[in-house]
Amino acid sequence: MVIIIIILECLLLYNYMQLVSNGINMFNQFSLTEKLITSFVVIPHGVTDILHATVFKNVQHVFNIYSASALLYTYVPSQHALDIVFYAASVGHFRHDFPTLFDIIPRYITSLLFIMTISKASFINFMLYYMSLIHVPQHYRRHFFYLKKHPWKIIFAIMYTAFVSFLVMDKNPASIILSSRITNIVKSIIVSHIMYEEIYVHKSFNKKHRNNYII
Repeated sequence: MVIIIIILECLLLYNYMQLVSNGINMFNQFSLTEKLITSFVVIPHGVTDILHATVFKNVQHVFNIYSASALLYTYVPSQHALDIVFYAASVGHFRHDFPTLFDIIPRYITSLLFIMTISKASFINFMLYYMSLIHVPQHYRRHFFYLKKHPWKIIFAIMYTAFVSFLVMDKNPASIILSSRITNIVKSIIVSHIMYEEIYVHKSFNKKHRNNYII
């Protein structure tokens, strides 16, 4: 049963990679509204890593994670290997938004099957809706217990990141943004965010320290 699940996950992951690749190639078709949603909703949610690391004394750890990911995406020569790391991490990250079905279908497969129901033509629009209405709200819900004590810090971090992201997306042609060097930088940041979330937010560390931190 385990072998079957692994094989199925690999097949779904391959299809997912093809789907995402097609979606990324449609970046130059973003409307102003889509750019605003991406810049002000989707991209900034990752800045909670910084505040979470500060609150829970993980600054060195978050620095190490982001540095390791940057080195990985700078020096590993195989783009295919880097893409596998990115997409596998993304699937693992999204699984937290989906339930285990019937106590037998793992969340990895639930997540992948859900994503695979979306046509390639509508991938970008779907991802914006999914991120804005499901993933990002879920993310802030998990972090709310400490964010509510530092509202101005998170508001400033979100708005700063949002404005910078929008300027980059609005002022640069898609050919630059979609260059392999830039996309690898973005992927390294996303993978770093996922790694930090998996290690320090979704694990028992978070629950253990919810009521015991100093900033």
